[in-house]
Amino acid sequence: MSADATNSNLTQPNSAPNNLAPAPRAPSKAELFWQQQIEKTRQLVRVSQITSALVAMIAFALGFLLFCVLVEGWLITFPSPVRWLAAITLIAGLTLIGVTRLWPALRHRIHEAFAAKMIEDGSPNFHNSLINYWFLRQSNNNHQQMAAVAQAVA
Repeated sequence: MSADATNSNLTQPNSAPNNLAPAPRAPSKAELFWQQQIEKTRQLVRVSQITSALVAMIAFALGFLLFCVLVEGWLITFPSPVRWLAAITLIAGLTLIGVTRLWPALRHRIHEAFAAKMIEDGSPNFHNSLINYWFLRQSNNNHQQMAAVAQAVA
């Protein structure tokens, strides 16, 4: 093959390889609905985790302060260094709860598969169909299977 023939093949518009990925299809109304429900559940789970962490911090603070008040009022009077130690202990405990429970809830996103599982747990009609639908949507390989699962979910 000559150099001119090779160059002419490169300049022709129809000589490009036909290995382009297919264009993504538009999501159906059912898919949009389930995406919205999963996102809503993700937000609710996050709010629930944050609220749980804040309640744990409040419960710890109130319990610790109640313990200190009862010990000081009924048993002994705390000298100033013991009060400072109690304050430092309170701050350390609140920091520990904040770092272990509140910070992860604020920092990390709730995974969509977990949100789908939470929706399934709340409704006995699904029986893993929403999780299967989510995994099929992520793989995006077989549109017939995805349509069948979407029909089962809807």
